[in-house]
This record gives sequence, C-alpha cells and structure tokens, in this order.
Amino acid sequence: MACALVLTHRFWLLVQHTPFLLSFGAVVLSSRLGGRRAGLLAVFVGAVGHTLFPPPIPEGGFGILLAGFVIISATCSWLVARQYEVETDLRASQARLTDAQQIAHIGSWEWNVADHTGSCSLELYEICGISPGSFTPTVAAFMALLPIDEQEKVSNIVQKALIDHRPFQFEHHIVRPDGIRRVMNSRGRVIVGDNGEVVRMVGAAQDITEQKAAEEVISRSERRLKTIIDAEPACVKLVSPDGLLLDMNQAGLEMIGADNLGQIVGRPVIALIHPDDRDQYQDMHRAATAGCPGRLEFRIVGLDGQERWVDSRAVPFETASGYQLQRAVLSVTSDITERVRTQRTLHDTEERMRFALESSRLGVWQTNIETGVSYWSHTCEVLHGLERGTFGKSLDSFIDCVHPADQEAVRREIDAAVREHRDAELAYRTVWPDHTEHQILSRGHFFYDDAGVPLRGDGISIDITERRSLEAQLRQSQKMEAIGLLAGGIAHDFNNLLTAIGGYTELVLRTFAGEDTRRDDLLEVVKAAQRAAALTRQLLAVSRRQILETTALDVNAMVADVQKLLRRTIPENIDLQLELSSTLESVRADRGQLEQVVLNLAVNAGDAMPKGGQLRLATACVDVDEPWARRHPPMKAGRYVRLTVRDTGIGMTEETQAHMFEPFFTTKECGRGTGLGLATVYGIVKQSHGFIWVDSKIEGGTTFEIYLPVVQGPVDAPDRVDPTVIVEGGSQTILLAEDDGAVRRLGRDILVNQGYTVLGARDGDEALLIARRYPNTIHLLIADVVMPGLSGRDVALRLVRDRPGLRVLYTSGYTENVMMRAGFESGLALLPKPFLPGDLLRKVKEILGTAD
Repeated sequence: MACALVLTHRFWLLVQHTPFLLSFGAVVLSSRLGGRRAGLLAVFVGAVGHTLFPPPIPEGGFGILLAGFVIISATCSWLVARQYEVETDLRASQARLTDAQQIAHIGSWEWNVADHTGSCSLELYEICGISPGSFTPTVAAFMALLPIDEQEKVSNIVQKALIDHRPFQFEHHIVRPDGIRRVMNSRGRVIVGDNGEVVRMVGAAQDITEQKAAEEVISRSERRLKTIIDAEPACVKLVSPDGLLLDMNQAGLEMIGADNLGQIVGRPVIALIHPDDRDQYQDMHRAATAGCPGRLEFRIVGLDGQERWVDSRAVPFETASGYQLQRAVLSVTSDITERVRTQRTLHDTEERMRFALESSRLGVWQTNIETGVSYWSHTCEVLHGLERGTFGKSLDSFIDCVHPADQEAVRREIDAAVREHRDAELAYRTVWPDHTEHQILSRGHFFYDDAGVPLRGDGISIDITERRSLEAQLRQSQKMEAIGLLAGGIAHDFNNLLTAIGGYTELVLRTFAGEDTRRDDLLEVVKAAQRAAALTRQLLAVSRRQILETTALDVNAMVADVQKLLRRTIPENIDLQLELSSTLESVRADRGQLEQVVLNLAVNAGDAMPKGGQLRLATACVDVDEPWARRHPPMKAGRYVRLTVRDTGIGMTEETQAHMFEPFFTTKECGRGTGLGLATVYGIVKQSHGFIWVDSKIEGGTTFEIYLPVVQGPVDAPDRVDPTVIVEGGSQTILLAEDDGAVRRLGRDILVNQGYTVLGARDGDEALLIARRYPNTIHLLIADVVMPGLSGRDVALRLVRDRPGLRVLYTSGYTENVMMRAGFESGLALLPKPFLPGDLLRKVKEILGTAD
C-alpha cells in the first residue's frame, strides 16, 4: 500500500509539471483519426497554445520541453498516420481482391503441409456453395467435393507437384452440397523451406462453368457453321492478302480435285486460275483486300488438269491469329461450267437458228393488236426489200410494203382470222427498190385474253418467189416429161422406119440416071424422111432426151460460123452485128445443137422485125454472184459464158412470155410454125446444164441471155464431114446385130455393096452364136444398143473378151436416158438413127481406119 501511494504521488507530480502530455495524446489521437495533416495540425495547435499559455514550469525548462514536444509529437504523428495509411491500403487491396475474385469467380486457398490444415477465401466458399462456419478447410474436405471418378486424377496431380516442386494447372469438376455441378480450373504451386522440404501449397481455383458453357456454345456454333459450309455445294475459301490459301471447304476440294486440305493450304491460289484470267482475278482480290467486294466469272484449272468455269464473289474478312486479327478475303465460288456450256449451246443454237432463218430466208414478226406496234426480224426486212433496221414498226408500215393490188386482200384476211380465232395465211406481192416483184407467204397465230380480246399476233414470212418459179418449172418439166415419154416411146421404131425409108430411097436413087424423072420423086421421099427425122429430133430436144455429142466448145467460133448462114437466112433489112469477147472461155456442149439454138432464136428475131431492125449476137464471160443467183433460181453462183441474142422487134406480152417455152405454143398464124422452136431452144440449153433468161417489152425488143458453165481445158477441134464425098468400102468382116429386119437388111446391102463381108444376126444371142462358129477374123461389130434379150453392150463385152482386136460401133434410135440404163457409156462409137448409107459407111471407115 505504501508503495502505491508513493508511485501515485510521483505520477501526479510528473503530470503537474509536464503539461505537454495531454497535448501529445491529442496529437496521437488526431493522427490516428485524421492522418498526417490532422496530426501535424494538432502539433501546431499544441505548440501555439503552450506558447500563449505557458504552464507553471520553472524558468529555463519550458523551451526545452516545448521543442521536445514538437519533435516527439510530430514523429509520432507521422508514424501513426503512416500505419493508418498502410492499414487503409491493405483493406482496400483486400476489398479489390475480394471483388476481383467475385467477378472472376476465383477463390484462393492455402494448405499447410505439415499439419494438413488449410484456409481459403470467401469466394472459394461461395463457389463451392458452402458456408465458412460449417466447413473445415482440409484437403480431405475439398477432395470430398470432387466427383468420385476425378478424385484419383486430382490426387495424383497434387502428389506429383509435391514431389517435383513444379506448378500445376488442371480442370476438374466439383459437386456442391446443393447438387449443382461446376467446372473448375485449379492451379497451384508449392512453397519450399530453407531445408528443401515443402512447407505449404498455395493456389487458386476459378469457376469456369459459364466460360465452358460459352465455349461449348461457340464450339457447337462452329461445328454447325462448318457443317453448313461443308454441305454448301459452292466452294468457300479463305485467302490471305498475299494470295495464299488459308482454308477451303469440302466442295472446294472436290472442285479442284484435291483429296484433302493439306495438299493446297498455304499454296498460292493464283496457281489454280487459268492463265488468261489471272490478271482479272488479281484485280478482284486486291480490291477485296482493300475493302471493296467484287464478283468475277473466270476459269480454274484443277489439280487433275480439268478446266472449269466459276462465278466467284469475294468480300473482305478478318480472322483471328492468336490475340491478333488478320485481314483476309472470303470468297464463295460456284461451278458454272454447265451454265456456261448451256449458254454457249444456247448462243450456238441462236446463231444456228439465225443462220437457218437467214439461209432459208425465213422472217419472224410480231404485232401488238391493240397498239399496232410491230417487230420484224432482219430477215423479214430483207424479204420485203428493206435495209436492216428501217422497218417502221407498225401495222401500217407492213401494209405499205404490200403491193397496192394485194393490200385490201391482206387486210381482209387479217380481220377475218382475228374475228374467227384462226391462223392467218397471207399470200401477197412486194416490190423491192430494184423494181423486182417478189411473192411472200406469211402465216400468223393470234393470242387472246380470257375475254377473247386479241392481244398479239406472231408469225413467219418466207419468200416463195423461187418456189413459185420452181412450181412453174415443175409443171413445165412434167409437160416435158410427158412429151419425152411420148417421143422416147416412138423414137426407136420411128427412127428404124426412117432409117429404112431414107436408106433404101438413097440406094434406089443411086440406080437412076441423072436425067431420070423418077429421081425427083425419090428426092421428095428423102426430104420427107429428113423432115420427119428433124421433127423427131425436135421432140427429143424439147423433152431433153436427145443424144448429145458434147465437146469443149469455143462459142465465138460457133457464132462466127453460124452468122454466115444467118446472113443468107434473115431478111436483108435486118442489120446483123457481132460483139464477141476476146477473152472467152470454153463450154461443154453439142456444137450442132447449140448452132440450132442460135438459128432458132435468130429466125424468131427476124419474124419479130418485119420492117427491119437490128439483130445483135454477143458473147462474154461473167461471174454470177449469190444475190443475182437468188433472184434467178435455180441458177447457182459461178463463172459462165453468156451468149446474148438481142433484137429490136415488136417484143412480147407478159402472157406470151409466160408460155413461150411451152411445146406447140406459137403466136404465128396456122401453117407457119410448129410451136417447137423456143421449146427446142429451152430443152437444148437445159440439157447442156445451162440457163436461159428473157427480157422483152412491147415495141421494146427482146433479149435472150443463155448462160453456159465454163470448163477448163483446150477447145476440141471440130469434126467436119463433107456429105458429098463418096466413101470407099473395104474387105473386112463385119458382124451386124440388129433386131429390126428392114434396118438389118439395109445395113447388109450398104456394106456388101462396098465390098465388106457381113454376118447378120437378129439379136444378141444369135450374134454370139455366129461369132463362136465363125472361124475367121471379125473386124467390126455393129450392134443396136437395145435389143430383145442381150443388149448391144452385153454382146460387145463378151465378144471383145473372146476376140481382143474386135472394134465396136453402136447404133440406136433410143434416147440417151434409155441408152444409159442399157449400160451404154459416153465416149463410145455411136451412130444415131435414122442414118443414111453415107453416114454408115463413113463411120465404119473411120473405125476400121483407126484400127488399121
């Protein structure tokens, strides 16, 4: 007790004599509560207060106490304030850590290896769904939260870390007490003491359940997207800015013939582009890289070398490369090879259709019934003599193209067809700018709405001028065929009769003296036979069935020879002029027949100029082009020799011109003509593969133009025979095969009288029998081309095979067509019937002389 009293007394004395103690306490309390500024302010206030109101302290000690108060209180104020700031920062840091853990769902933990105790953050408790008060943070307790199938795996990882002293990280699941399953990402490391032993293990666990769910959603989305892209039939590819392939779907691999992506990834895409299209592709790729989408059709060449047409759309794209975005070009490329082929096929089809329409001169038209607006194809314009693109595109413009005489009929037909809901057929004429008249046939189909109101008409037009001309030619040909059948049917027998009549008459005529009056009667018989033979030849010429002896002919020479005869034939008041080309080429024709053509035309021209006039014969070589040939069917383009016969006579009417080439048609009075003159001309020209055109006007004269195809090669020398020269006979043996008895007897008499030995046969079989039995040489076979049984050609072939030196002369009264069917070839020796004794002797002498 005494001690306590002493200490209390001494403390009181100290307080009494140390008034700064309370101020010091105020400074410490201010620093603790307000920080540095508050503490320093308390020091300042205390110092000022003690200075103004000094305590009862002995002289000399106050200054020391005041200085000590300031120093000690300021120091304590700074230390207390600093501790306060550290504690504040620590609390803030802990708060931020707690907030971060809560935001990131990360909880920290620590495990003391020595005593197996542990601790964890509140966030970890929150993640695990447990309260701190009901859970002891031990390793076993945390292991109990793991699914049974993962406990061993986690235990092995922890044990391995304790042994290796290496950090670890792994993903695992926990099952909270409420049954919710969470995904955790745990990482940790061991703390080793100075002795190398593990002291404790620290780490963190993050709840990544939502992240995993989001990743799964993204993964499923990517899988769906990849499935969609792989199922896409178009090629989807990703290309880097420098043109390297980054990715491609399955369709793209199949398009270029690649087995897998590894074959092409990282390779330049330009290598797959057709060389001719690479520049265009590069331009599109650069534009897409710069942010401008593009589209291009080009060709690719696959790894298998197959070429394809593709349609590619390219857009800018950004792809992730680590944590950076990389620019790229995404393109969707479709295989359009079939489309291109189809387009080309369609284009080719359209071109073929256009060519077919133009070649066939088929025009297409369409008319809007309500507005009258019409469309014509180019061919349709050409058919009507218009320049392309000059049609007025109206129904009235169409009517204007129709011949005035046919316009009303065309309008009536259109109105009737529309009214009766039927197709229209329009046949009309149109006149071209060159004043040529063309006949057009148009067929149209009309379309109506549900109420039956006509909407439009579609149709085609064709120039039938040539067809009508061909129809007229067909009718003419049919007439000629009928006459030809008639002429051909009687030609053989008639020519045999004429041969016998003319031959025997000439033989009898030779027996009479020159002053015998009966010679005149026989000469009349000969003339009558000659006229009959000429009539037969005319009929055959009209029907184009006569036998032509064609040669390479100089038309100039022929005309020069004929004009000598013409000057004695035509009246003296007609001026005959020749205009012969100096560069004329050859033609192939029968000279005698062509002379007959000129004579017939000249005689007709003389009859057309009873008061005199001018007759001009002209020749020239001309090149006929396609347009001219189309206007003169069935003539073909090519090079021709043109023979012109022009007069200044009275001309012909259109009616006369329409029938002038018909047989037996004549404008002359009865008894002055047979009507076969121009028909004979027409037949000879056509049989010579030529064409004849006529231009005639009343009181304007008539012009005939004959076109004969030119031939290459030299002109054949004309074979002129003087009929007055007496032909001497010979002593050779001749086998004569002739089924007509009169002709056979005539031939025997003619030849025997000239010293020949003649073996007569009634047909081919008898000729073969006689030849086999005859022991001596047979020098010549004279055989009729057409005989009962074996033909003359068959007999000749067999006898020549048995007797190689045998010469052959054919005779025939048939037409050329019949002879060809009988096996007769052009170029063989032929004596047409009827023939006179001199004709037979000259031909025999010619053949046997050649043999000699």
